[in-house]
Amino acid sequence: MGRGDNADLVVVWRFLDEAAQRVADLGEGQDHDAIQSARIRIDDSIRAAIRAAGGFPRWVRPWLDALLLAVVVWVTATLCGLVGLPSGWTIAVTVLVALVSLLPLFRLADALRDLVNRRGLGPPVPRAASPPTSTVPGEQLLHVLVAARSALAVVMRRRIAAHPWGSAARTAAGFDLLCQRDTRLHFASLADRCVCQAIVSVERWLRTAERDR
Repeated sequence: MGRGDNADLVVVWRFLDEAAQRVADLGEGQDHDAIQSARIRIDDSIRAAIRAAGGFPRWVRPWLDALLLAVVVWVTATLCGLVGLPSGWTIAVTVLVALVSLLPLFRLADALRDLVNRRGLGPPVPRAASPPTSTVPGEQLLHVLVAARSALAVVMRRRIAAHPWGSAARTAAGFDLLCQRDTRLHFASLADRCVCQAIVSVERWLRTAERDR
C-alpha cells in the first residue's frame, strides 16, 4: 500500500482502538454473548487492519520462515552434539524438534510482521469525529464502528484503483479474485467483514437491552 493507504489505515486503527475501549466498558459486569462476540470481532478487525499495512513484501515471509526454522535446526543439532548423542539420534531429535516448532515459528513470524506493520503505521491519530454525547453507550459504539467501516472502504477503494486488474472488482467474483492475489486487500476486506459482524452483534445487544427495559 502507498503512503495514502497507510494514512487511511491509521485512521481505521484509531476508530477500532476506540471501539475496543468502548466495547470493553460496555461489557463490564455483563456476560451477554452479543457483547462478547462484538469484542472478539473488534479484536480480529484490529489485527487484520494492522496486517493490511503490508510491512513485509510478499517474498520476505517464506525466507523469514525458512531462516527461523534453520536456526532451530542448527541450535538443536548443536546441542545434541554437545551432549554426545549418536548421529542417528541427533537426526531424529532434530527432525522432531523442527516439526514441533513449525506452529510456534509461524506465530513468531506473524508477530514480527505485525510489529513491523505497527511501526510503519505509527501511533493512532486522534479520532476524526466523536459520536454524539447525547446517545447511549451502545449507539456511540455503533457510531465508531460505522466510521471505521467507512474508513476501511476508502482503503479498499484506493487499493483497487491502484491495482492493474482493479476493474475486475466490479463484480463479487472479481473482488474475491483480487483478494486472493493481493494480501493487503485481503486483510482490509477481512477487517471490514469483522467490523460488520461486530455491528450486527452490537445491534442485537441493543435490541435485547431495549426489550429488557
